[in-house]
Amino acid sequence: MSTPKKISLIIAVVIIIGMAYFNIPEPIQKNEAVLVDEPDVKKDIDIENEIENPEPKVIADIVAPEGDLDCSTFPELVKQAEGNDPESMYKVGIAFYRGQCTHHSFELAYSWFTSAAMKEHVDAYYNSGFMMHRSLGVPSNRDYLERGFTIITDLAAQGYQPAIDYLSEIDYSKIEGHLGKPDPEKYVPSTAKKPATTQ
Repeated sequence: MSTPKKISLIIAVVIIIGMAYFNIPEPIQKNEAVLVDEPDVKKDIDIENEIENPEPKVIADIVAPEGDLDCSTFPELVKQAEGNDPESMYKVGIAFYRGQCTHHSFELAYSWFTSAAMKEHVDAYYNSGFMMHRSLGVPSNRDYLERGFTIITDLAAQGYQPAIDYLSEIDYSKIEGHLGKPDPEKYVPSTAKKPATTQ
């Protein structure tokens, strides 16, 4: 069995086992309404000096193609995603994550990324792990944190560059109760290519 097929098989098995173990729900169906409570974002203000402190630096984000999605073709993209096209599922997930061409919903983004990941889309698999690790669109608990961390470290061990970069940017000392910093010797050099995706 070739290496890409082994990687695809490992990813599929990990997703299925993880969904069963962590009781991850099936992807949300078409026309199903989801209400998202978004907290008000406020900047810290130093009252004494009346100086506005900058927002914290975002260390990483999902993997997405450069530029914006074409909103004029978004309805067709959704139809393709509903037809089980992994690349379309991935792009619809990006749209919901960014709130581009549709409303913002981390829950729907996670659902679409997970669906694409089950079809062996590596970028979507990383994005679902990233969202679990950052508690975006999933319950904020240790089970999801661990599952997301496992996905990211597994991909890093296979040479997937965004996962390697993400793990190198985390300040583990500031994350209370975190699983601990992974051993960097487990990962391939940063010049490695990401695993092949099936489209």
